[in-house]
Amino acid sequence: MTTTSKRIKKGRAPTPCRIFEARHSMVHLRVPGLFKSLSRGGRKGKGLDVTHPFGNGNVVRVTCFTPLGADDARFLQTIVGLAGSSRQLIDLAHPQSDIAKSLKAQLQPKDDALNTKSITLATTIHEILREAGYRSFSSSSRADLVESLVRLSGTTFHFTEGKWSYSFRLLGYVVNKETGELHLAIDPWLTDAVLGDRQYAHIDMREVRADLSSPARILHQYLCTVVNPGGKPWTILTETLMANIWSGACSRSALSMRRIALRSAIIELEETKGWTFTLQGDSFSISRSKKGYDLNPDPATKGQYLLV
Repeated sequence: MTTTSKRIKKGRAPTPCRIFEARHSMVHLRVPGLFKSLSRGGRKGKGLDVTHPFGNGNVVRVTCFTPLGADDARFLQTIVGLAGSSRQLIDLAHPQSDIAKSLKAQLQPKDDALNTKSITLATTIHEILREAGYRSFSSSSRADLVESLVRLSGTTFHFTEGKWSYSFRLLGYVVNKETGELHLAIDPWLTDAVLGDRQYAHIDMREVRADLSSPARILHQYLCTVVNPGGKPWTILTETLMANIWSGACSRSALSMRRIALRSAIIELEETKGWTFTLQGDSFSISRSKKGYDLNPDPATKGQYLLV
């Protein structure tokens, strides 16, 4: 039996946007604490510094001057989705144009990361908001995006793989103040994921555009790394789901509130019609629709994204 309850909130009507799939680097999505559901004032006076093992003895450390929240995850997912239709690459060892050089300076690749590439795209703040599902392009929503770009571009990944170590910023951007054009570059690992050259997770942009609460948005991102579209159901402990939404210990009353919020988040995801949750004791069996996904893409179109 799937979870049933009164509808928590009315979903936002879908916007006529193009891209409905994005490929994200698994490491970026699986670092615990990279994106969290933040309460009001949750960023004040705090920074981000998390370390996560991956592979065989490899380690990634992520730092930022402030925590990253569900809004940052939403904008990053949208930017990566847009990057999927871009065929523009810059060689970080030898950037050619002035814009490419500026974007490289923003990404700050160091050591072995200098021998990699980055996808770049030219867009606008309006287009990112539209593709992210915003129906209002107010000064407030524009300010939210600009502030998120500052946070994302201030996030650094430090990798240690065997005898190699390297680092880069998550995002680089340059704004043309005369035309309003926004030039973006995504980091080398995200670039490899977009091109299909590195392990990646599918994220359906139609679900990103849904009117999700902060806990539901963070839960959605985590589950996209675990449950394959159209694949077998995964059984995940309730405690594991909560740990990937919120960080740190909490009181018994706060824990009870988190359980309620988790249940609401699950209902929100079910209402997208892309997810099914079945309660099994202290766990949930979770399955995912394969709608919208090309699970066997033509190699000739490798790295290109499905458009509507």
